[in-house]
Amino acid sequence: MKFSTFLRTAKILFPLRYAANAVFRSKAADRAVNSILRDPPAGRELRRLKRDMIREKSLRLFTFEEYLLYRFQTLSKQERKKYVSDYERVYFIRKVNRAENEQIFNDKALTYQCFKKYYRREVVKVVKKDEETFNAFVSKHPRFIAKPIDDSFGNGVRLFETPPKWSDFSKEYRDGAVIEEVITQSEPLSRIHPQSVNTIRITTMRLDDDVKIFYPFMRVGCGNKVVDNGGAGGIICGIDQSSGIVIYCKDEKGSEFLVHPDTGVQLIGMRIPRWKEAVEFAKELATVLPDNRYTGWDLALTDDGWVMVEGNCLGQYIGCQMTHRTGVRPVLEKYYSALDIPLTIK
Repeated sequence: MKFSTFLRTAKILFPLRYAANAVFRSKAADRAVNSILRDPPAGRELRRLKRDMIREKSLRLFTFEEYLLYRFQTLSKQERKKYVSDYERVYFIRKVNRAENEQIFNDKALTYQCFKKYYRREVVKVVKKDEETFNAFVSKHPRFIAKPIDDSFGNGVRLFETPPKWSDFSKEYRDGAVIEEVITQSEPLSRIHPQSVNTIRITTMRLDDDVKIFYPFMRVGCGNKVVDNGGAGGIICGIDQSSGIVIYCKDEKGSEFLVHPDTGVQLIGMRIPRWKEAVEFAKELATVLPDNRYTGWDLALTDDGWVMVEGNCLGQYIGCQMTHRTGVRPVLEKYYSALDIPLTIK
């Protein structure tokens, strides 16, 4: 193709492509607004909101959902600067965590091997040829939880009330699974939503010999689901770091809660039992892999104390920022500065 022909073609195609992208972004913004806002604006106000959403996504990489869940439409530019986008999160965390550790946390079986004593329950990995291992486990624990080996957000997690046939189980979990004894959680947390294990996320940041925690929260399930993840419809409850008291509750659809919608249990003002023990437990976990500085720990409370559910070396900020109604950037800047690591993307 001659260069002159290319230029003529570009003059036609580039504006069309830009217009198509603009329409796509506008429709995506519409979907987010209608999904998250209970009383969406209309007319000029809606157009102004969508322009601002698109601007934040283009300039600072916040998704439309993040924009609305963080209430950016009500915040000043200075307040918005405190927040960290999900895109930035991965880049920042990988500055302080080793890639080898990420592989451990991404494989639930490897995580168990590394933190076995903190699980305080039996966990077994089963793949295609592990029928004997599977049968031995379910003979001892006929009621068990199954999780895909390398999935997240509660995807594929299932409670088996009675043991299935190996042939059926191996078809459902073709790539293998981790099977676990069911955690019997303590009554104060169980009564919130008995169908799910309602976990506490305590995020730790290790600064040499000092371990910091910041913006903890609790996740509780809803309906008949056995998982408490926000992406699966669970409620996320911000917890005051010093007192262990629940301060604000919201789900990832933007709904706010004072009480649990299924059980009526009061959420706001609830004090997490044995809170100081939970904090110390998370800090101890943070020392097992000392070169993994940032980790989000999911903990469950049993009558015998706290147990580890899993660790997340790339744990999201959305639960922290949404339920504490402030951004984590100022705290991260302080911690990264102590490590002499710039909190910037190059």
